Amino acid sequence: MHVHLPKPLHGWREFLGEVGVIVIGVLIALAADQIAERISWRKHIAEAKEDLRGELEQDLYNAEQRVRLEGCIERRLDQLDQIIDRPPTGPWTMSSVHSITPLRVWSTSGWDSAVAADTITHMNARERAQYAGVYAFVGGWTPRCVTSSPCKPNSACSSGAGR
Repeated sequence: MHVHLPKPLHGWREFLGEVGVIVIGVLIALAADQIAERISWRKHIAEAKEDLRGELEQDLYNAEQRVRLEGCIERRLDQLDQIIDRPPTGPWTMSSVHSITPLRVWSTSGWDSAVAADTITHMNARERAQYAGVYAFVGGWTPRCVTSSPCKPNSACSSGAGR
């Protein structure tokens, strides 16, 4: 194996040439790192958007179901109000045709994960604002669905306005 020994530099011009080669090499390495990081963030953003879309689709389904069930829920709550106001004289049991309103939790776990992973900050500003607005609504709705009274766990979702 043949080893080349370093040669002494002959002047400033040769020295600056060597420094220039090193600087260009470092700049190329930094640019490559930036490109790799940008590709990585694009992948993370795409995955986060997919998660958010799926989560919001489920939330939309829950909202649509709630709207479809509202009339039935209101009628049932009116029936329960009548039973409370005028209790039956004998033993009372719930009829098998009556069911409990399904609890539909509006999930924000995809948004919470994207925020925690700092993925949201890498989205463009318009998308970030749109998602933030939707999740501000969703995040504010779930506690009302779970913790309101008198028909816990889902009275706010099942009772409608004014109850």
